Amino acid sequence: MSPPPPRTLVGMRALEAPKWGQYPLVASMVTEPASRTLLGYGPAQFLGIFDTRPGEPVWQPEVHRSLEPVASPGGVSLRWMAPRNTRIDGAGAVQTLQPAFENAIALTLYVGGLDILPGPDTWVQPSWPGRPVGSTAFAFSKAVPNIPSIWQMGLAFQRPTQVGQAGAPGDSGQFGLAEQQDGFGWMRLINGMPMLDLLSYAGQTWAEADLWELAGGTRYVAAWLRLWWSRFNGDNTLASMSYYLPYTLSPGRPAAPCHRHSWHCAYPMVPREVAAQVNVYDDGTRFQVSSPISGTWRVGAENNGNVGDNGVHVGLELRGSVILNRAAMTVAPNQHGLIIGPTTVHGGAGVLSVGYPVAGQQDAMLVHVAVSGAQ
Repeated sequence: MSPPPPRTLVGMRALEAPKWGQYPLVASMVTEPASRTLLGYGPAQFLGIFDTRPGEPVWQPEVHRSLEPVASPGGVSLRWMAPRNTRIDGAGAVQTLQPAFENAIALTLYVGGLDILPGPDTWVQPSWPGRPVGSTAFAFSKAVPNIPSIWQMGLAFQRPTQVGQAGAPGDSGQFGLAEQQDGFGWMRLINGMPMLDLLSYAGQTWAEADLWELAGGTRYVAAWLRLWWSRFNGDNTLASMSYYLPYTLSPGRPAAPCHRHSWHCAYPMVPREVAAQVNVYDDGTRFQVSSPISGTWRVGAENNGNVGDNGVHVGLELRGSVILNRAAMTVAPNQHGLIIGPTTVHGGAGVLSVGYPVAGQQDAMLVHVAVSGAQ
């Protein structure tokens, strides 16, 4: 006898058949770098929020209403192909060749996870009798809203509300959480993090990722896509591209998620001025990353600047409670294929650092981290 289907909440949408979509890698939809300090980027695409335990009672009704999740019992599987060009260039000729881009380009998957949020009445210091001085009744409210980076703005999806005959943004705490029960604002401004570069895996018929696993096994899972790219030798090499990357989202867990054996992710970074390469670890722009697997680390980077600019220093620091290993390199706009990679097998936290030399140019970087699992 087959088991009964999982229960879903009354009025809740169920992800019964795979949800299909495609991300446009199309020149008209890709913003060219406006300067050295700004990488090119594509549209932010919101994939949805999913409830992986729809048969259980709602733990926090206010948060659940804010998220408006799709029921996806057992997890969420993302599958994607390499980009496809389906334009017909001749009679009977449908081009489905997989492109190999010359410059640095990444289609970043952002994932956020959430179970519950602390209630405002419990957000106090355990050792303090009462609410801390200066705090408010809202757990995550801020006196000054976030100054949004383009990264955050890419995730700043708002559900519209109807005001008269015109649509208006919903009250989801834009650029700063105004109300602690806003689970969606928490997901997109605090919890959503880059997890994978999909283009680093695409090449087989379908590649797949376990979004529930990447979100940390939480009940609610949110996902976004956004393209990042760097100029090649100071030139825009994506001016005439026209490709689409197909994907599907299905309930349950995938059979062979690609990120369990090799982890690829890319990060847009803007350097700070440093005196020399050796100072990049302390004085450069520092950003912590965390590999979901243990293995050998390699870091590559592409310089968004003009040919003739000074190189940008890039550092990798593997960390535990102390520094475990360090390596650095300097990348000029006309240098490609440079990598650093401490031989130490490591799983967990690493730090990327970027800095430009005194009297140099502040060139943005697309920095890629690849971790090959220990066999």
